[in-house]
Amino acid sequence: MKRSTMLSLELTVLAVALYYLGGQWWLKTVAIATGTTCYHFAMRLAVGTWYQWKFANQMDYHHGWFAPKSWEKPLYDRLQVKRWKRHLPTYDPAVFDVKQHSYQEIVMAMCQSELVHETIIILSFLPIFVSYFFGARGVFLVTSILATMVDLSFVVMQRYNRPRMEHLMARMKKY
Repeated sequence: MKRSTMLSLELTVLAVALYYLGGQWWLKTVAIATGTTCYHFAMRLAVGTWYQWKFANQMDYHHGWFAPKSWEKPLYDRLQVKRWKRHLPTYDPAVFDVKQHSYQEIVMAMCQSELVHETIIILSFLPIFVSYFFGARGVFLVTSILATMVDLSFVVMQRYNRPRMEHLMARMKKY
């Protein structure tokens, strides 16, 4: 993620410099595309870093925000979350490793991860405001929607998995 952020930043700077030196129209498109990509990567790193600094995976999983809603299970069944959730990448798999952490620690980290992705969803729409200066509103809108869909899948995965982890946690307390 960090390498992708740096690469997209370098490509943005290069495209902007070449655009101002030569003025070819397509370089502006490249600068917008790489700049938007850089924003999405950098923003994700910044949001995750801020939540980790502020909460250190110690979220209150009893908070009502994290409670399963009655409509979620039917939705997750319809979306077949169980089939595709294991194919999503994890930024730091060690955080969710039962050999390194208790179920409670993992559940708290899942709550934090959910909030990270929900915050990212909101911030994914900020580039649309930049389109007023650069044009290409469609490009900004499409990238914002695609980014939102990606992060929404992570929110769904966390909300799908967390009740199962809480159930395991409750079973382990009995022993």
